[in-house]
Amino acid sequence: MRKILAGTVLGFGVLLATATSASAADLHYSGYHYPTVRACEDGYWNLIPHGPGDPNWDGPHECRWNPVGVYELWWSR
Repeated sequence: MRKILAGTVLGFGVLLATATSASAADLHYSGYHYPTVRACEDGYWNLIPHGPGDPNWDGPHECRWNPVGVYELWWSR
């Protein structure tokens, strides 16, 4: 049972790490990485200018889990 669970978790993690969306083709690695998804999202919001009318306001970005065990910030900057 442990092997099945471990395999499922590992397989799902690989699936998430390799999954891309149609808009992900335009994303570039920012050079920043974070220990959690929340920290990654907060990092994104700290890096971009804020305010309605700003072209980067909530622009395309993604926090991707990598095999090292951190979340990488990818964005279309």
